Amino acid sequence: MKNKKVQKNKIYSRKNKYNDGFWIFLICIVSLFLMALGYTNLLSGLNFNVGHNNNYSYKTGDVVYFNPVEGVKCSSGTEWTLTNPDSFCYKWNVIKENSDNVEVLLDHNIIDYSTWSNYTTENGPVDLIKTLNEYVSSWKNVMEYTSRDNVTYKAYLDNCTTSSYTVDYSGMKARLISFEEVKSIVGDNSLKAESGRDIKISSRNFLFSNFPSNLEGYSSYGYWTDQATNFNYCGNSNTDTNMRAYAVGYTEDGGYRLSALEFNGDYLAGIRPVIRINKKILID
Repeated sequence: MKNKKVQKNKIYSRKNKYNDGFWIFLICIVSLFLMALGYTNLLSGLNFNVGHNNNYSYKTGDVVYFNPVEGVKCSSGTEWTLTNPDSFCYKWNVIKENSDNVEVLLDHNIIDYSTWSNYTTENGPVDLIKTLNEYVSSWKNVMEYTSRDNVTYKAYLDNCTTSSYTVDYSGMKARLISFEEVKSIVGDNSLKAESGRDIKISSRNFLFSNFPSNLEGYSSYGYWTDQATNFNYCGNSNTDTNMRAYAVGYTEDGGYRLSALEFNGDYLAGIRPVIRINKKILID
C-alpha cells in the first residue's frame, strides 16, 4: 500500500512539472509579443499613464497653441496675428491648472466691442455671455463648463442698496476672466473690485497682449471681466454711472489698468475667452 501511494505522488508531481513548464512557455511568448508591439504605445492606447501623461505640469503664463475650430493642437509660427488674421491656430496663456486639464486665456479679442449688459448689475453680464456663447458654441475638443463653475458677485443698485447676480457658465465652452484672476496674475493683492475706480497696474505681462495702444489696426478698449463695480455708488445723481464693470484695459499714456467702464457707454471693451482643455490634447 505504501509503494502505491508513493508511486501515485510521483505521477502527480510530474504532471505539475509539465503544467508549470507550459505556463512559463506561454508567459515568455506573451512577453515577446508585447515587446514587439511596443509596450509604451500599447499601454498609452489603453489610457495608462506611461511616458507623456496628464500629470505634465503647467505654470501661469505658459504658452500653448490650440485650434478650437478643428479641436487640435497647432504650432508656433502658424498662429493668428494681425498679419495672419485668417488663422484659427490661436496662442493661449495658461491661467489655471487642474489635475487633467488647463484653463487658458486667448492672446487677442474675438470680439472687438460688446456691451456688458443693457440691464442693471442685478442681471449680470447677460449680453456679454450671450455673445460669447454664440461665438464659441461650435468649437471642438473644448471641455464644457458646469454649474460648479458659476460665480456670484455683489450687485450695486441705484437706491443705495446691494443685491447679487450669478454668472451662469453651465454648458458653455468658454467663460470670461475674473477680477480675482487678474489680481492673482499681476501679483497685487491690494487690488479691490469694490474700489469703483480705474485701477492702474504696474506689471506688464500676457494679460495685456494685442491691445490697441500698441498695435496699429486692432481696435478695442481692452476686454471685459465678469465683475461689476460700484462706481460712484450712491453718490451720483446720474444712475447710469452705477452700471459699470471692470475691463482689462490700458491708459492714455501707454500704461495698463483695470478700467471701470459703463455697461453700454461710449467706451466698450471686447471679449477675450477663457477655455478649458484636456492636457492630453496638448501633449505630443
